[in-house]
Amino acid sequence: MKKLVTLCAAGAFIFSSAVFAHTGLSASVPAKNAMLMATPKQLDLEFNSEVRLVKLHLRNSNAELIKFDFKPSVKGMTKFSYSLPPLASGNYRVNWVIMGNDAHKMSGSYSFMVHEMDMGMSKEMKHNTDSETRDAHSQQMQ
Repeated sequence: MKKLVTLCAAGAFIFSSAVFAHTGLSASVPAKNAMLMATPKQLDLEFNSEVRLVKLHLRNSNAELIKFDFKPSVKGMTKFSYSLPPLASGNYRVNWVIMGNDAHKMSGSYSFMVHEMDMGMSKEMKHNTDSETRDAHSQQMQ
């Protein structure tokens, strides 16, 4: 009887670990390796099964922590969403730690980039193009 109990306990542990091993990040916004032309308004993470998100960090390319409204979850969920502050152009890394119902922890990370939009350059280019169009139109009229 003792061997049967030990065998069942070991089997349950192996089975629960194997199931949790397949849990991971299935989708995110911003996506892994995304190149964004504007700062993202929120950070969304979706996992393959219900987990508790116990740690979540967003760091810029200088490894500085970006503060936002993350609080560790006490309830298992598959989707998590957080509002982000405006982000400067640059590279960002998201680091997360999840915990399954069996208290098994798993961690991961991914990166994304926010491109710099030089609005001054865009306005100057538009102004130059408008001026060239007016000049060409004026020459045609003469």
